[in-house]
Amino acid sequence: MKQHLNTLFVTTPGAWLFKDGEAVAVRIEKQTNYYWGEDEYSKGAYAIYGKGQWFGLRPILTKPYLHTHFAGEHLADWQGFMEGAINTGEDAAAAIL
Repeated sequence: MKQHLNTLFVTTPGAWLFKDGEAVAVRIEKQTNYYWGEDEYSKGAYAIYGKGQWFGLRPILTKPYLHTHFAGEHLADWQGFMEGAINTGEDAAAAIL
C-alpha cells in the first residue's frame, strides 16, 4: 500500500487522482461494500478488551499460527480505529514478504 501512495495525490478533499491525472475510480475493476452494522457476529462493534486482557490476551493474539498472520484493529496500539487495522495489516504483510 505504501508504495502505491507515491503514485497518487489529492487535488481536492475526496478526489484521488493518479499523477497522470486519471481518476482512481476509473481504474477500479470491482468494489465490494459490507455494512458491519448488520453483521450477525460483530454487529458493527470494535474489540473491547476486559480488565487485564490488553496485556494478557492481546500478546497471544498477535503471534502467528503456522502460516497464518493476524491483523486488525483489535491487535493494534490504535485499538478500535481504522488506522490500527491498517498498521497491523502492513505488519502482517511485511512478515510474509
